[in-house]
Order: sequence, then C-alpha cells, then structure tokens
Amino acid sequence: SDLLKGRFYVTFADGKRSSLLRQYQLCSSGLDETAFLGRAMAMCAADVRTACGQLPAAMRDALAEVRGRVARDELPLLSLLQTEPLKLQSSHLSFQEYFAARAICEEGTRLSGAPLWQWPAGWANALAFGAEMGEPFAKGLKRAAGVEADFLDLTGKLGGDPPTVMRVVALFSTVSTSLNLQNNFIRDEGAVAIAEALQGNAVLTSLDVGGNSLTEEAALGIVRVERQRNKLTSLALENCGIGPTGAAEVAEYVSGSGVLKNLDVRRNEISGDAAQQLATAVLASPSLELFGSVPLKDLRENTLDKLDLRQKGLSRCGKSVGVPEALVLAKLVEGSVVLATLNLRFNTIGDEGAAAIGKALEVNAVMITLDISDNDIGDEGAKALASALRVNAVLAKLNLDGHELDLPKLRGTDPVASLDLSCKRLGPASAIVIASLIAGNAVMTTLNLGVNYIRAEGAAAIAEALRGNGVLTNLDIEINDIGPGGAEAIAEALQGNEVLKSLNLWDNSIGDEGAKALASALRVNEV
Repeated sequence: SDLLKGRFYVTFADGKRSSLLRQYQLCSSGLDETAFLGRAMAMCAADVRTACGQLPAAMRDALAEVRGRVARDELPLLSLLQTEPLKLQSSHLSFQEYFAARAICEEGTRLSGAPLWQWPAGWANALAFGAEMGEPFAKGLKRAAGVEADFLDLTGKLGGDPPTVMRVVALFSTVSTSLNLQNNFIRDEGAVAIAEALQGNAVLTSLDVGGNSLTEEAALGIVRVERQRNKLTSLALENCGIGPTGAAEVAEYVSGSGVLKNLDVRRNEISGDAAQQLATAVLASPSLELFGSVPLKDLRENTLDKLDLRQKGLSRCGKSVGVPEALVLAKLVEGSVVLATLNLRFNTIGDEGAAAIGKALEVNAVMITLDISDNDIGDEGAKALASALRVNAVLAKLNLDGHELDLPKLRGTDPVASLDLSCKRLGPASAIVIASLIAGNAVMTTLNLGVNYIRAEGAAAIAEALRGNGVLTNLDIEINDIGPGGAEAIAEALQGNEVLKSLNLWDNSIGDEGAKALASALRVNEV
C-alpha cells in the first residue's frame, strides 16, 4: 500500500512472515525451489563426501548398497529423485505397506475383503516387501487366505490387477505342492511370472496352466525352466498354442525328465512328424503314467479290458484325444492282451490317428468293439482301417459315423443274405469300410444303404467292391448325395459286373453327366 512505500513483507513456506524489509534487503537467485535445493546440495557435496569418507568401512559399504538399490528402484521405502548428488524421498505409504507385510507374516492374521487372487494394484508394494521377507510371508499369505492344504485350485478364479495377482500366485507356488491355474485368461506376462517363480522353487510338483491365453513361446518358457529344475511330476499345457516346433521341445523335456508322471498337451496344434516325435518320447519315458487322458501305466500292465475316452460335451473336463494321444494309444493297443472295448467318440484323432489305430488292429487279436465316430476321419484314415480289417478277423463292432457296423455280417462270417443299413447316418468313411468287406462276402445278395450321406467318395468305394463281388444282386444307395462323380464310378463298375440286377440311385443329384455315364454302361451290362 501507499503506507509501506517501498517496504515489503516476505511470507515463507511454513506460513511465517518476516518483518518489514526494504528493497535493497531483497535479492533472488532466479532459481525455482528444486533448482535452488540442487545448487545448495552441490555446494555442500564436497563436505558430505569428505565426511562419508571418514565413516567406518562397514558403514560405507552399507551406504553403497542403499545407493545401488535406490538406483535400481529396489528399495520401495525410498524413492530416487536425483542421482548426482544423491537425493531421496521417504514414503509414508510405503511404511504402512511394510508393516502390513510384517503383519501377514504373523500367526493368526486374517484378511477380509476380496480373495488374495483377486487383489487390486494397491497391494503391489506390500507384496514386494513380502517377497523380500521370503517364506514366512508366503506361508502367512496362504494362512491369511484360509488355505490349509498343500494344493491350491484356482481354476477360473483369478481376477483383480493381473501383475499383482500373478505376484500372489508366484508366492503361493513357493509354499504349495500343487497349483491349478487353468481357464484364467493368463497371458504371456503371467506365464513369465510363473516361469520366474519356478526358478529355485523346490516345493511345487504339480502345475496346470491349461486353457489360458498363452502363446507357444510363453508356454515353452515354463517348459525350459522346468527342464533345468526337473521337479514337476505333473504338467498340464492344454490349449497353449503349441505347434510342431513347441512339440519338439516338449518331447526333449519328456526325454530328459525322470520324474514326470502326468503330461497334458491336449487341444494344441500338434500333428505330423512333431506328433510322432512327441509320441515316441512319451512311450520311451520310464516315469510317465498318464498322457492327456491316456492311462499309460494301466495299459502297459494290461489291467484294462474297457477304456472309455469319449469327449463328453464341449467343456475342458472332457477327454479330448488328438493325434499325439492317438499315436501313443495305438502303440499300446498293439501289445494289449486284454483290452476288448475302446471308445474314442467325439475326439480329434483325424486320419493320422485312424491310420495308427488301423495299424494296431493288424496286430491286436483281442479287441472286439471300437468306436471312433465323430473324429474328423477322412478317406485316408478310413482306407487304413479297411486295410487292417482285411487282416483282423476279431473286431466285431466298428462305429465310424454314429452307427455301429456289424463286421461279421459284412464279412460273411455271420452269414446273412440281406442287410439293411438305410437311414443310419453313414458317411464316406463307413462306406469305404463296408465296401472293403463286402468285396469278399460270398453270401450277401441284398444291401440297402439308402438315405445316408456316403457321397462320391463312398460311392467310388462301393463301385470298386462291385468289381470283385460275384454275389450281390440288389443294391440301394438312394438319397446319398453321390453326385455326378459317384454315378460315373458306379457306371464304370457296372460295365464289368454280370451279377447285379437291381440298382436304386434315386435322388442323388447325378446330373446329366452321371446319367449319360449310367446309360452308356447299361448298353454293355445286359443283367
């Protein structure tokens, strides 16, 4: 104001005010607060270094350790503001989290609110402190969560902040023998945390990370750590994006492990040479007892006369058998002397698996009933099975498409003059097997395959059978969608067949080309 006339008050940061000062009594460095403090610290840095140099050696080492930890952000109680000169700031919140971690270590502590495996990010620092406290904190954490058993099933239960929750999981793994993490949408970062937790872990012997959102590389990170660790007796990597390259690594892991008893790699993309390599490693393993859903130990010991591996529904608990499992199972079926019934319905063995089972049937002399329907079996798989059945005279019941074929009747060893297989949902695979067997049947005169879906591939197989069969006089394959290609195959066979008298091809979309081929054949065939 005018009354002051060039005199000033200075208000300080703590709220205090100076007495009246004249302008010549005031000056400024031109620096803001941070820069001013930095200059002040720089001015006294030499004196501080001299004082530190006079400290005992142990104290100097401790200061160096603190400085190093702060620079690496490994000392949560202090935050690094500046390195030269060193400037730290303490955190009151971190002190609270430190004492929270200490409290969890104590007997009797119980935690309320969300389960530990659904914690928010606010627990991150407390968990960081706890991790440095080691086993007492991990055991206290488990105790505080009310978990008493050595195994922990967290199937579909993880939530909260993913990094925080995976730190909880990592701590649990150090004090649990079995950890089930399936179906939790764990991503690659989570898999890395799991792999890191396995390093140096001497407790965990069973781990399931199946059904998550892992890439092949993330899943293999766990496998690579375990190859060095070699402690797990059970490892589940179901639906983990593993392909041929990953399967080769898993095979090497199996070959080097002498403790693994249970391995699950179902619902991955493993086929061809990689599937064979993995199957070979599994069969050679001295410790494995269960491969996916295939009971290796029981099959080797010939204690099973029935084995049901049907996939029941679409849930992960179903017994999905893919190509690697089928290759292993087929090899064990070869040597089985008691297994009479095998059900593999609703799986994914494909042509590779079917061919392997076919090869096993050429040797096996005890299996009576086999169901491999709904397995994506195409022409090649069906042909392999048909070839095996020309050698195997024991198998009596085979289901490829949802209907159980009576093999003795088709072979003619249980002779019938007429066989009605209409409206049985038979597809090309069944038709290929039927054709192979009736080619040598010297008794059957009538066969009805109407209202199925054998298509052109099945019709071609039936046509081939007509060339060798000298008995069949009546054949019905109406409503089978054989198309022009199937009609042409039948027509070609009719030119050399002198036995067949009745043929029903109604409603098969044979078109003009198919009709012309049949008309041409009938000019030659006078029967």
